[in-house]
Amino acid sequence: MKCVTVLGAFILFASCVYAQQGSVINKHKEIVHYPASIIKTSDSTVKIDERVILYNKNLQPFINSLKLSSLTESYKLDRIPDFIKSFLKQLSNDQFTIANPGKAWNCCCDRNDSIPNRALICHGSDKNLFFMTYLTGGVGESEHLILIRYKDDTIVDFWAGTLSGHLSSKNAIVQYLIRNKNKHWGLNSNILTI
Repeated sequence: MKCVTVLGAFILFASCVYAQQGSVINKHKEIVHYPASIIKTSDSTVKIDERVILYNKNLQPFINSLKLSSLTESYKLDRIPDFIKSFLKQLSNDQFTIANPGKAWNCCCDRNDSIPNRALICHGSDKNLFFMTYLTGGVGESEHLILIRYKDDTIVDFWAGTLSGHLSSKNAIVQYLIRNKNKHWGLNSNILTI
């Protein structure tokens, strides 16, 4: 099995022998297993199976969970749980620096190391699901979505992709994912960026 190790903002391939399996109960009350994207090694290093994310193999269970969830939405970084912040920092070489909406951040061509490289749009969570939309800069702005499934304070699955339209509500995100999940590169390119 191939999985990936996060280095910088890009994900590189590494060999792995174990991937967790998750499960959901579908509308027919059957347990359906799906591949999880998170792999933890014995030294607590987080690795991600890029194929699971890029081919949306774990996306439908996230969509189903989002539809049924009663997420509390927020526009403030201090409301993100610490274990999620820690996980996102492991995926990034810049400590997943992110600004609250309306605050200074590295939007486009001019870079300043003293301000964050991302800008929060919105995030939401319930007892086992978390989402976040945010912007990154470069030649222009790009919008990203992160979906995280957790149990207690342990991350058990992860999905990331790109969006358009500054989506800031659960319903808008669900509709966007449904419309674009089967389009070739509709939710991500051939390289996963965080």
